[in-house]
Amino acid sequence: QRGVAFLMPARAFLDRMAAKTNAALEHYVASWTDIPLDLDEALRYSLFAGGKRLRPAVAILSSQFYEAQPDRVVSAAAAIEMLHTATLVHDDMIDRANTRRGHPTLNSRLSGEATVLTGDYMFAVAASLAAETDCVPVVRIFSHALMTICNGELRQLLADRNWPPTREG
Repeated sequence: QRGVAFLMPARAFLDRMAAKTNAALEHYVASWTDIPLDLDEALRYSLFAGGKRLRPAVAILSSQFYEAQPDRVVSAAAAIEMLHTATLVHDDMIDRANTRRGHPTLNSRLSGEATVLTGDYMFAVAASLAAETDCVPVVRIFSHALMTICNGELRQLLADRNWPPTREG
């Protein structure tokens, strides 16, 4: 216990940033009035299933080095977390994982089609949150990150299926 006491301020900071990110995500989710109840439940199940929220904490921390509007920073942090969660939903589907962090995955509870579409919806919400920063470079970086993620997943999927076929095959 004594050996890690110096980490307590960092833990407290991460907890505050996680709470700030969760509050922003909860506020955003609560504003959705035109989505089916099943989708709302799937989104909440995926978003609030746990996790350390390190990515948004790093975004918020790094904003301290620049002049940034706090509400836009929180939107960017929430976008990052939403993007990350969407990738987990898709990864679990592709990998056919039944659990994550000790809990059943979304794809173990829903059809494959519903799981993929929930992940897609989360990607769209993440893009909307990134747009709330009103900062074109942030949106550009965000879109490039999404393309990189999708490119990597496609490469992995196609490599597992020996695509493209060789002349010998």
